Amino acid sequence: MKPKSASLEKIIAKGGDYLRRENLFKVKAFLDNLGIVKFIRRFNASEDSDTEIPKEVVSYIQEKTIDDIKDLSRLIGRDVSAWIY
Repeated sequence: MKPKSASLEKIIAKGGDYLRRENLFKVKAFLDNLGIVKFIRRFNASEDSDTEIPKEVVSYIQEKTIDDIKDLSRLIGRDVSAWIY
């Protein structure tokens, strides 16, 4: 299936790529175990790739995750600001 939002898929992929590149496999495993990425990908899946996630939903997700992303950055001592859009 194709993603509804290419931007959201890009954010997910960049995050995972960054964790692998920085050898943060335990952090990635922890996040995978939470199931967040799987949930978002399932929500974002569509056979019609022209459909976008409503801006209100994207804004809500960004608003709810920005503090967690900043906390993770401080926790691992690395800049992950690219995850914030």
